[in-house]
Amino acid sequence: KILRNHFVCSRYNVLKKKRLHALVLSAFSHASLQHLAVNMYAYSTFGRSVKQTLANQGVALWPFVVSASIFGSLTFLAMDRGGGSCIGLSGVTLALLAFDSLVYPSKELRMIVSFVPIQLPAYYLFLGLVGISIAGIMGLVGGNVAHSTHLGGLAFGALF
Repeated sequence: KILRNHFVCSRYNVLKKKRLHALVLSAFSHASLQHLAVNMYAYSTFGRSVKQTLANQGVALWPFVVSASIFGSLTFLAMDRGGGSCIGLSGVTLALLAFDSLVYPSKELRMIVSFVPIQLPAYYLFLGLVGISIAGIMGLVGGNVAHSTHLGGLAFGALF
């Protein structure tokens, strides 16, 4: 009950019960070990680069992370059509990816998608993820994914 009430971003928790802390704490909840592992990998991959870039400007990483979490959660709440909820660090990791890919657009990224190794410039991955997020919001891409949170994270990182 504690996790559901305080570590899940939903209209019920945030708007009705005024649990504003859920906007940030939901980033610490994950649906599965795989969900956590993917987010931790992305966080460590892009977090190092973004941390260094921000430090060169005299800015710490933590305000970026907390703000990205809040922005992603608010985007979810603004676009949620029903009684949905979201958890996970994806809004933050996609904000990191967006920021990094716009600062270093030609950085080559390697990943495995459906057991196929792919290498592409960071900017193309950013554009592809924006497209997938929009398609998900429109219902063209299924799955148990908070596409609006992803789009919020991408927008935050692009605008930061």
